[in-house]
Amino acid sequence: MTMSSRSGPAYSVGDDQAPLTLRALPRRVLRAALSAGEPVDGFVLAGRIAVFLLVAALTIPVATANGWSGGLARFFIHAINTPFHEAGHVLFGIFGSFMRVLGGSLNQVLVPLVCLTAFLWRRNGFAAAMMLWWAGDNLVEVAIYVGDAREQELVLLGGVTGAEQPGYHDWNNILGHLQMLQWDRTLASVTRFWGVSFMLVALAWGLYLLADSRKHLKPLS
Repeated sequence: MTMSSRSGPAYSVGDDQAPLTLRALPRRVLRAALSAGEPVDGFVLAGRIAVFLLVAALTIPVATANGWSGGLARFFIHAINTPFHEAGHVLFGIFGSFMRVLGGSLNQVLVPLVCLTAFLWRRNGFAAAMMLWWAGDNLVEVAIYVGDAREQELVLLGGVTGAEQPGYHDWNNILGHLQMLQWDRTLASVTRFWGVSFMLVALAWGLYLLADSRKHLKPLS
């Protein structure tokens, strides 16, 4: 009997135990994204539906707000995002003054993306979809900040505006340093576009996984 010169275990396509290679990474990520996790019972599914309905209801008022206090929904979520923004100033401050200022907006977008990656690793696509929505929401919030770079009318932490306290407005400092202040509204529009796109994709993704979860319900014990 002849033996092939290639030895070792054979893996089927999509086998999650196969060695992770760059070529296999997109397929692995897609499989994780389309997996709602382990089969759940009716109570867990009902909780996911409630979360989805809440997020869906918040999408329009949050995505269309022109200020951080633009309605109760925007104000509520801004209060959640602010600690991550402020933490970013501290975390990225080790890379210099420019990154310290940029780090606030950068961190509030990175945190939900890191959470998204963690949930994909755990093959919980629904939770990952909600994290994508949160990342989109933070991009919209950053867009509001960017668009205020010249006027500096937003009330910032401490109850003052950038116009009242020079050097206090992150994006006035960032775009001023880059000599791009005249581009503030354009950059804000692009950032908002991607934020809203993330949110809509997240809703479609989450809805698909909810529908799929209903087919694999675990009976109540």
